[in-house]
Amino acid sequence: MKKILFVCLGNICRSPMAEGMLAKLIEEQGLKDQVKVSSRATSTWEIGNPPHIGTQHVLNRIGYDWRDKTSQKISEHDFKEYDYIIGMDHNNVKYLKEHAGRYQDKVFLLRDIDEKTKGEIIPDPYFDHTHEVTFKLLEESLPLWLEKIKSELS
Repeated sequence: MKKILFVCLGNICRSPMAEGMLAKLIEEQGLKDQVKVSSRATSTWEIGNPPHIGTQHVLNRIGYDWRDKTSQKISEHDFKEYDYIIGMDHNNVKYLKEHAGRYQDKVFLLRDIDEKTKGEIIPDPYFDHTHEVTFKLLEESLPLWLEKIKSELS
């Protein structure tokens, strides 16, 4: 089984959206028994809160049930447990690298999966409510992550 963890600042906008979108792709491709996906925060600001209303709208539209999802902070255990720990922006990745210890090789920037978008971030839609922009960027990158993961399953 491959385990993927998406990480953003509060775990209410970008990372739960990525989690839901990838979970939907995993389900559609019949890979639920082979790939696990979740999400976490680098901060404690939103711990226990549900996804942001803008993220809820996106997840509702794609048919992903987010109702049991609440913000959680990444833990030391997560670095051991997950195969890929994917940050949404450079600050997320910096935090992850500072806390990853010997698991540095598990930390990635989400858009680095594609040479054309290497170094680009998924901007935080929290303040400007650009959740549709976030959705479109994730829609470009997540299928590439799934292809990479599928290639490692065989």
